[in-house]
Amino acid sequence: MKKVTFDKNVLYLYVYGFAMKSGGCHVQIIEHFANLTPVNIFINLLDVLLVWYVIYKILTLIKGTKAVQLLKGIFVIIIARLATDFFGLETLGWMLKQVIEFGFLAIIIIFQPEIRRGLEQIGRGKLFQRSISQVEEEQTRLIEAMKKSVSYMAKRRIGALISIEKETGLNEYIETGIGLNAEISSELLINIFIPNTPLHDGAVIMQKDKISAAACYLPLSESPFISKELGTRHRAALGLSEVTDAITIVVSEETGAISITLNGNLHRNLSLEEFEGLLRKMWFGSAQESNAASKLTWRGKKNG
Repeated sequence: MKKVTFDKNVLYLYVYGFAMKSGGCHVQIIEHFANLTPVNIFINLLDVLLVWYVIYKILTLIKGTKAVQLLKGIFVIIIARLATDFFGLETLGWMLKQVIEFGFLAIIIIFQPEIRRGLEQIGRGKLFQRSISQVEEEQTRLIEAMKKSVSYMAKRRIGALISIEKETGLNEYIETGIGLNAEISSELLINIFIPNTPLHDGAVIMQKDKISAAACYLPLSESPFISKELGTRHRAALGLSEVTDAITIVVSEETGAISITLNGNLHRNLSLEEFEGLLRKMWFGSAQESNAASKLTWRGKKNG
């Protein structure tokens, strides 16, 4: 049987000719990648990363504003325009094309407040600091809301039990209560725990910056070393801290004392300043700070 051989040069010319017939795109792509140097590759990667970063900053700039819904509408129009080409809808495609072409002026008018705010932040040099400052402002707002509500309830001896989810999920306990999915505010927390209201019994569970549920049931601690002075709320707070990494805040109905539990440890009889400092470290501090803050236990504390 005769052996068949191929000439590499002939094969290359054949492939080259086929690529040229298809528009030469394949050849251009191959030649482009073949001529890339490490410096070119680095510049191209940097270019892509910068584009993604600019898009990310634009999204953070308009987050929480009405511009988000308008942006979704723009994406719908673009997708519809692509669909008209695919299905051959010429009349609808022409109409959407006109909308997109003249939509640039409309975008400037619609997004005028966001564009102005972004330009002001660029002028002040705060555009790239915005994400960090936003996080810090939100953390401060949450701490102040907790401090204000706990202070109000402690002075009036209104019993309260508030759990804050960290890494371990609390969905199984959320399902035992009444779902809220509400913004965290001191006014809402106070109203929940006012005696004789429908939600005052049980615990409030918070996830991130939301009050997920109220009137939730928490597991009671079975430790034999817990002081008999501690009531059901403290036992529930300790019980949850023994099986999860959640932070639980307790306001005593009998004495108005403020307590916090974390990792099976109970901090009792805290002043407002101590409460604020501990809560900030436990909630928003690093893992080391959180663990260090939970070292002080209830042992040796008799009042509260």
